[in-house]
Amino acid sequence: MRKLQIAMVTLAFFLLSAQPIILGESNTNELMFSKYYSESSSEGNITGCTNSSANNYDINATIDDGSCDYDLDDDGVLDVDEIPGCTDSRSFRLRYFANNYNPNATDDDGSCNYDIDGDGVLDVYEVLGCTDSNISANGVYFANNYDPYATEEDGSCDYDLDDDGILDIDEIYGCTDPSAMNYDANATKDDGACVDPPSGGFTFSSSQAITDFAYAVKFSPNGEYYAIQHNYRMIIWNSTTKSNETTVESVGRILDFDWSPNGDKIFMFVLNYSDSKWTDYEIVTYNTTTQQTDNFVVDNFVSHYLMDTYLKSLGEIELNYNGTMFAISYNNNTLVYNSSNFEIIWNYTSPFDNRSSSSWCSWGNCLTDYHRVKYHQSVSWSNDGKRIAFSSSEQLLIYETENWSHVRNVDLGDRYLSLTPIVDVASYSPNGEYLMSCSSNDDLSLNDKNGELLWKHTGLTWIVGGCSEIIWSPDSSMVLISFGSDSEFGSSLITYSVDDMEIIDWLSPPSYCPFTYCGQIKGIDWRPNSSEIAFTIMSMEYSGEIYHFTFDETIDVVLGCFDQNATNFDPNVYPLLNRSSHDCRYNYYSPPMPSYGGGGYSGGDVGWPAITDSNGGMGFGCLVLCTPGEVLAFITVLAVGFGVIFWIVRKAWRFWKTSTSVRDGIQSKTTFNHPASVPLEVPKSDGGFSIEINMPKKD
Repeated sequence: MRKLQIAMVTLAFFLLSAQPIILGESNTNELMFSKYYSESSSEGNITGCTNSSANNYDINATIDDGSCDYDLDDDGVLDVDEIPGCTDSRSFRLRYFANNYNPNATDDDGSCNYDIDGDGVLDVYEVLGCTDSNISANGVYFANNYDPYATEEDGSCDYDLDDDGILDIDEIYGCTDPSAMNYDANATKDDGACVDPPSGGFTFSSSQAITDFAYAVKFSPNGEYYAIQHNYRMIIWNSTTKSNETTVESVGRILDFDWSPNGDKIFMFVLNYSDSKWTDYEIVTYNTTTQQTDNFVVDNFVSHYLMDTYLKSLGEIELNYNGTMFAISYNNNTLVYNSSNFEIIWNYTSPFDNRSSSSWCSWGNCLTDYHRVKYHQSVSWSNDGKRIAFSSSEQLLIYETENWSHVRNVDLGDRYLSLTPIVDVASYSPNGEYLMSCSSNDDLSLNDKNGELLWKHTGLTWIVGGCSEIIWSPDSSMVLISFGSDSEFGSSLITYSVDDMEIIDWLSPPSYCPFTYCGQIKGIDWRPNSSEIAFTIMSMEYSGEIYHFTFDETIDVVLGCFDQNATNFDPNVYPLLNRSSHDCRYNYYSPPMPSYGGGGYSGGDVGWPAITDSNGGMGFGCLVLCTPGEVLAFITVLAVGFGVIFWIVRKAWRFWKTSTSVRDGIQSKTTFNHPASVPLEVPKSDGGFSIEINMPKKD
């Protein structure tokens, strides 16, 4: 039994040790069988990738050998999903190097292009623009926008920059402004070198000295004569010889006058004086042929209440274009009369308004609630007589004369300072298109014939000087305004261009004058069909002058400050200046005069020759303080001076008090009356000043 077990174990071990050889032999037999089988059938079977979607699909393979590939470039995108194209995404200045770069391409196909036009310049370096470098015979490029740096034509070449139908190379450059001095009729393109003609200016002609106040001056309609208004007489002069033709005496004070359209009569507006008081107004007509006078009393629409003020002396008269009617404005009334029978046609009386109460005195006459009075002192007809404009304090009222209906009001200001601004002068232009007015505060207003505002200058509110006259050039292209010595412009005659309201010329006195002897330009007129003007100067020395100037279109007035002591003196332009611009600045506070209308100011050291007369000179000028800075400096010095005087007086009083107490042996019983007031400026009737100091008196 035991031997049987040993034999079985030995047999098992043997069998286990021989198994690999058996398996190996079996595999070998299988391979050999397979080889034999394949060799025996090679004529009908081919191994390979048999999947048609694979990139290595073998159409001849009959037996799939597992070699199919679906991503040939191993980029993670199946070949069937690949998008061929240019994949070069490099860029330069926000442009791709490759002009055909396809951001959607996943497989570069070698098609990238970097110079699409083949000009040797990479597309990213191309400069777009006009490359037409052809040059005309006169050395000008055909294309006005040729770019020498452009490497790529973009089709932008332009050959007619201004689109006037003329090629740029055919343009003729020159001045195309017909009004310019160098106008070229053949020029098709303006070269910006036009030379403007001179704006013109006034040159001195002659002057006359007189020994009486001189107010309005007016030429006869044909310009053969001119008449000058004085207080109680009117002198008619020959315009050519400047000789006195006749003198018309008046019992009453002449306020204003006007010529009839045919020049055969002069209508004078007169204020009569009787029993030490002003009594009534009347119209006096002087026949220039017969030298006879007629007169009639004006309807009195004004109360004696107003007659007691100096404003009674303000008034104006003007005839309409054909002389059938005349209008007068005075106090708070404007009346229109028939010039043949002197019957009243229409009147307007301004009512009192509801302004605050106040009182004002002048020349010894006082007027309570003067702010409530609407003063009339100027009237003007349009050239066709269909409009009439007259002042009513700060307003200018316009009426239509066919049925006397109201057109509109023009406001020049509404300020309540020492005096309410009053429209001093209003005047229609000769062509009837414009209406110019100015106020006592130097407000200036240019309106059309119906009152629509075209231009305005607001004067200084603390100045009450105003203008004295407005006249027009015969063609209505210029308007001349004269100002009194107390205005912001000083005693001046300013000429404006109506087109743009620029200042053409500004004539003014050459020097300052003593405080109460400053002259004023009171009247001015333009001789019909001529370039001559005449104006009067009234001084406080009871003398006057008549000046004649001629407008010369060939000269050009140059404006500026040519005072070499001024801080804004410009030596580079000094030789060119022939008018003071009144804007010189000095070390003390002196702001320039306000500029408006783009014109600036001129002035008149030129054109005011001295007159040798009994007064030893011209006897006129501007106010001593002609600029705001000078006024401020004067007030400052005056205040300091009063302060010093008061301090000295007070010290002297205390010293006198102390010395008196010691001398009399009185220590505390002495009493004094303290000053009741500080030094005050008290206006005199002659316009000067006095100093009143209340000194204490010893008990």
